[in-house]
Amino acid sequence: MLSLVMRLMKLPLPVLIAASLLATLGATSPDDRTITAPRSITSPANPEAEPISIKDLYYTRSVIAPSWSRDGREIVFTTNLTGRFNLWKVPAGGGWPIQLAQSDDRQEGGQWSPDGKWIVYDQDFGGGAFFDLFAIRSTGGEPVNLTATPEISEEGARWSPDGRRLVFSYRPKTASVVNLALMDWHTRTVTNLTNEKAKDRNWGFDGWSRDGRFIYADRGNVGGTDSDVYQIDASSGNKEGLTPHQGQILYDASSLSPDDRTLLITSNEKGGYNNVALLDIATRKLTWVTHTQWDAVSGDFSPDGKTFTYTLDEDGRTDTYLVERSTGRAERL
Repeated sequence: MLSLVMRLMKLPLPVLIAASLLATLGATSPDDRTITAPRSITSPANPEAEPISIKDLYYTRSVIAPSWSRDGREIVFTTNLTGRFNLWKVPAGGGWPIQLAQSDDRQEGGQWSPDGKWIVYDQDFGGGAFFDLFAIRSTGGEPVNLTATPEISEEGARWSPDGRRLVFSYRPKTASVVNLALMDWHTRTVTNLTNEKAKDRNWGFDGWSRDGRFIYADRGNVGGTDSDVYQIDASSGNKEGLTPHQGQILYDASSLSPDDRTLLITSNEKGGYNNVALLDIATRKLTWVTHTQWDAVSGDFSPDGKTFTYTLDEDGRTDTYLVERSTGRAERL
C-alpha cells in the first residue's frame, strides 16, 4: 500500500482525496484492488493505553545485521543500545548481550571466521560512511584494522570456507562504482577481483562455493534496472555470466545451495514483475518458484539445502515463506 500512496501523492489534491487508499484484502494481484472510501478506514485503538511522552517517543534503539557463529551457539549483531552502533554478541538461546567493541564510529556487518576465533566487521570514521575492515577476537580484545585505507572504502567482508581469504566490496573515493576484492587473511594482501571498466556497473557478492574455488556475484547498473549473475574463479578472476539476456532485466542471486548446484534468485523476467526462481548453474535453466504480480524476493537456503525462503510483499504487507525444495510446497511463516 505504501508504494500506491507514493504514486497517489503525485496526483492533484482533489484526485488524491477522491482516490484515497486501495483495499488489498482478498486481492490476488495489483489489478484486483478496488477503491476504498477514505472515511471507512479506521485504526485500532486501545482506550487503556497511556499517552507517550515526546522524550520516550524519540528514545528508540535499533538492532541490525545479525550473524550466526559457525557452531550456531552465538549471534553477533550491531545495536545502538548505548547510543552508538557498536558490535555485540548474545547466546543464540537467549541471554544477556555482551559488547565486543566500543567506538564513537559506526560498526556493522560482523562475520564469524570458520574456526570461530575471529569476527570481521566494517567501521567508518566520523560518520562519513567510508569504511575500513576490522577484526576482533570473538572472545573480545583489541580490534585490528585490516585495511587502514582512508581513500578506499571496504565493507561487507565474507570468509572463504577454509578461512584463508575474505571477499569484500571495494570502492576508492575517486571511483563511481563498487568492485570486489580479495584479502589473504594471513598476509593481509588485497587483490582486486573484478576491475570493472564501465562507469555505471556495480558488483555485489552472493556466495562462495564449498571448495572456495568460485565466487558468485551480481553485476548491475546503478539505476537498478539491469543485472546479471556471474561465476568468478577466485584464483584467476575469470568470469562467466550465468544469466545472458537481451534488454534490461534484473537477475539477482541471494543464496547458493549447499551442493553448489543451484542459485536462489530474484528476477523480473516474467513480465517485469519480481519473482523467485532456482537457477541451475550447470544448465543455466530457471525453474520459477513464484508466479505473481506482487513483489517476491528470494531469501536463503537452509543448511541442509532441503528448504529455502522468500518474502512476498502484497501491497505493503510482507510475509515470509518457507519452501520445500523437493515438492515446491510453500508455507507462509
